[in-house]
Order: sequence, then C-alpha cells, then structure tokens
Amino acid sequence: MVIRKVKSLVRNGLKFLELKAVNRKCTGPVCIFQCKGGAPGLFSYLISVLGFVRWTHKHNLRPVIDLQSFKNTYLAEEAVGELNAWDYFFEQPGQITCDEAIQLPGVQYFDTTKEDCQGKIKSPWWDWEVYNQRSATCKMWRAYAHRYIRFSKQAQQRIDKTWNELVSPNDRVLGIQCRGTDYTRHKPKAHPVQPEPEMVIEKAKQLVKERNYNKIFLATEDGIIFKQFQKEFGDMIIASDKSHVDYDGNAWINSVLPSGQQEKLEHGMDYLVSMAMLTRCDAFIAGRTSGSLGVMCLSKGFEYTYIWDLGVY
Repeated sequence: MVIRKVKSLVRNGLKFLELKAVNRKCTGPVCIFQCKGGAPGLFSYLISVLGFVRWTHKHNLRPVIDLQSFKNTYLAEEAVGELNAWDYFFEQPGQITCDEAIQLPGVQYFDTTKEDCQGKIKSPWWDWEVYNQRSATCKMWRAYAHRYIRFSKQAQQRIDKTWNELVSPNDRVLGIQCRGTDYTRHKPKAHPVQPEPEMVIEKAKQLVKERNYNKIFLATEDGIIFKQFQKEFGDMIIASDKSHVDYDGNAWINSVLPSGQQEKLEHGMDYLVSMAMLTRCDAFIAGRTSGSLGVMCLSKGFEYTYIWDLGVY
C-alpha cells in the first residue's frame, strides 16, 4: 500500500513537471503521424493524436497528422491521396501541412501498424484519472490538447454559430453523451460498459433538481435514446445533430453511415460540433468512451462531472 502510494506521488510529480514544459516550442524535424488500421471514429483519432503530440513534444519534433495517404473513416476510396481529412476538422498541430511536410529533408514517419512504432506513444485511453479534473493527469492532457488541438476555421465557425443559436447567456446547461443502443446490446469485448439510458435519465433528473440546469444538451446518434430524453424532459432538450438513427436490433448504427466523400466529412463535422458543444456546458455526464475522454481533454473545466465506471464487457 505504501509503495503504491509513493509511486502514485512520483507519477503525479512528474506530470506536473511535464505540464510546465508543454508550452516549449519544438524546433526539430517534422514527424508525420499515420493512424492506420480499423475504422475509428473522429475522437478515437483525436485521442491517438494526443498521445502522438505528447511523444513528439518530448522529442522536440514538429507533429503533422496524415489522414490523406491511406483509406480511413473519413476518406472515400477516390479521395485517398487527394484530401487530408484531418484538415477539415482541425488545424495541423505543427502549423505545417502534410503536403509541405513530405517535401522537407529529414522527415520522419510514425505508422501505427509498424512494429517499431507500437508501444512508443501513451495516449489517455481509458485512464480514469483523466476524468478527475483536479488530477495531474487531467491537467497535463488538457494542456497538450489546448496547445496542439485547434479546430479548423470552418469547424470553429459552425461550433460558435450552433452554440449561439441553442444557448442564451443566462442558461445553465447540463451536457450528456449517451452511446447508442447498438453498443449496449452488442457489448463489444474489452470495451467499457455503458450506462443504460434509464440510468442516465435518472441522474439527469437529479442534477436538474439539485443544481438548477434549465437546458440539457444531448449528444447521441440513437433516435430511440433521443426520443426517450425528449419524452422525459421536453423542451429542455437541445441538440446540434438532427440526423438520429433508430436501432433495428441487429446492425451497428455506424453501418448506415454515408459512403460519399462530402457526406463522410459532413457526418464527421456534425459529430465534432456535438462534442464541442459538450465542452462548453456547465456540467457533463457520460459513460467512458473516446468521445467523453476527448470532451474532458478539450474542456476548460466543468463545475460538475459524473462518469459511469461500470467495468468492461
């Protein structure tokens, strides 16, 4: 017990020291990050990128994100090599484009599928301490996110416009992310167990009563869940994404996502706007997902958070 406590204190001390160095300017060679394999969502990419920029920062490298040279969730086959999907959502963390970076001498590549790259970066995946706003871990990852993760101009404009349309200056907003019914039914192995919608609704009712929230921003792609919340809270419910999908009891919700290039980007933008709205809420409740992890990192802080820690499937 004593040894474990000492190790924890040492880790926290090192993170506070690292926190002080986050604003140091990196002047070394460019390193291009290629997050290949699988079909991750936007905030899964984001969490991997956070681990990458932390690694490049420690090695005095300038990070560049490549979602261009290979097929990924936000690129159709015909757009590979022509369009960097990352640039549609975010600015480049190293202030240099992928096309510019590959022309530079000494450029390095970080391919997540290569054996010599695996295990090098430590992302905040499922790190419970990230959800503790007072922890050194949360403060460190927020510092990296605020330094390196900046919305693209078009994304920032959409985010600001949406927030101003939905929220007034005197509103008190409870933000909720609720994963789809498909996730809770399929129970993907080794992924965090998600709270049932009824659990989230009961917690929201408690907080509305105790903390006087007059609006609830709900982020979910699931039409069934959205209707449940609307039935319970009526006009208190606000949302930026109107394209909800009803779960049919079999397929994954993301299996009905658009296949066209512009539609893929717009779907990703809708998701990004929805997550960005959550970062601006007064309070935030959710299950453990890459989305809620990203919200915690991008936020400047909440007056209240509640994250369900229910183990893994």
